[in-house]
Amino acid sequence: ADASKLFETIFTEHGVRRGPRALVNALERCATSKTGEDREAAITFAAKVWPEWEKAEMEAVRAGKPLNPRHVEQAHVAMIRLHALASNISRSMDSIRSFVARYPPNAIRVPVAQPDYRSPRVRLHGARPLVRLTSATDVADDTVPPQLTWADLDVVHHRCVAAGRTDGVKYIKWVCHAYRGALKTRRE
Repeated sequence: ADASKLFETIFTEHGVRRGPRALVNALERCATSKTGEDREAAITFAAKVWPEWEKAEMEAVRAGKPLNPRHVEQAHVAMIRLHALASNISRSMDSIRSFVARYPPNAIRVPVAQPDYRSPRVRLHGARPLVRLTSATDVADDTVPPQLTWADLDVVHHRCVAAGRTDGVKYIKWVCHAYRGALKTRRE
């Protein structure tokens, strides 16, 4: 409760706009709250922060400068986990479905073209270095769209198992395999 009060006042006191990173950090903190009063305060606070995050995400997409994919997935995963920890499995499943609809696994399959200096080939001519010092697997691919992994959805899966919701278990399994397979295809 104290952290949420501070979050709500500190930005206005200093005349600073809340950035996506601050919103992600707040949502992640809510998703790791403990049981009892802390969790209730976290659920209330996350309900206030989430619309602000969605607005920032949509504005960035409209402006043609999407947010960092890792921030996008962190924010969505935080809300998915928070709903699951609040025993709201149906809302958590709806969040997963909306994420998959917005960022489908097929979008991960095709990588963007690499610049010449990141090419896996050895260049024998040109103004750039002749030999690359890193392997193709060591070059980070910062362009991977947002995705969901098993570690992101394990809480929801366990809650679905405990509630006997086989449809949720099957869907989570499909989501995890779809993103993992798409990422494997992209790497190959």
